[in-house]
Amino acid sequence: MERTEREIIAQYGADVLRFVSRTVHCHEDAEEVTQDVFVRALRSLERYDEGRASMRTWLMRIAYSEAMRYHERHNKRPTMVALDERRDDSPETMDDDRRIDLLERAIRQLPDDERLLLSMRYSDGLSIREMAFVTGMKEQSLPVRLQRIRERLKLEISKIRD
Repeated sequence: MERTEREIIAQYGADVLRFVSRTVHCHEDAEEVTQDVFVRALRSLERYDEGRASMRTWLMRIAYSEAMRYHERHNKRPTMVALDERRDDSPETMDDDRRIDLLERAIRQLPDDERLLLSMRYSDGLSIREMAFVTGMKEQSLPVRLQRIRERLKLEISKIRD
């Protein structure tokens, strides 16, 4: 069953924009990168192999590549965020909003590729196999990489809290 270009964009456009927006924080730039994803995807639609990956996973692979290309072109890096007044930040005393804020700040300090890996796994719910397809990484190396990223997040959180 062939899908029309409009159907593909209608079905996956929001997912791709949400994925891209996690690393390209300027909304207009994220929309532009998303457009680039669909232009590239629709131009190579005849090469899409349903047996290798779902349409969503295939589009995420293109989105990952375009987001990385955006950061290379613009040499964008996360900026440091000014910390609010210091509080007792022990996990037992923090409310959920504060924990989320702390985690988001720490995630912003990670390199783009690491933020995207976290996003694929925990926000988009991609399996390790799908992530390997999207990134071109070896399936066996991704759990180790994710563990290292989680450890790095712990360090970033402790830096912010200090």
